Formats: sequence, C-alpha cells, structure tokens
Amino acid sequence: MTSYADRRALLENLFTDRALAAPWTLVPQTTDLAKAREWLESWTDVSGVEGIL
Repeated sequence: MTSYADRRALLENLFTDRALAAPWTLVPQTTDLAKAREWLESWTDVSGVEGIL
C-alpha cells in the first residue's frame, strides 16, 4: 500500500504537471495540530458550507 505522503506527492505533481485550476482544488495539509484547529474553526463557520444555513 502506498503511504499518504507518497499519494499526496503524486497528487501535488498532478496539479503542477497539468496546471489544474478551478473547479479543481488541492486542499492544504498540515501536521501542526494548532493550524488544523484554526482551519477547522474558520472554514466551518461559513454560511452555505457543509449544510450550514
């Protein structure tokens, strides 16, 4: 089985090699727990996202 890091690298290369743009989005990643919490709190507090009205 391919590791997550290897799969992520392949995906990043695909975006670069194909110059993918909207509607395709390569979401950011982090191993920093504080950064992940910040993203979760700020990105989920938006009307119309993930069913929030």
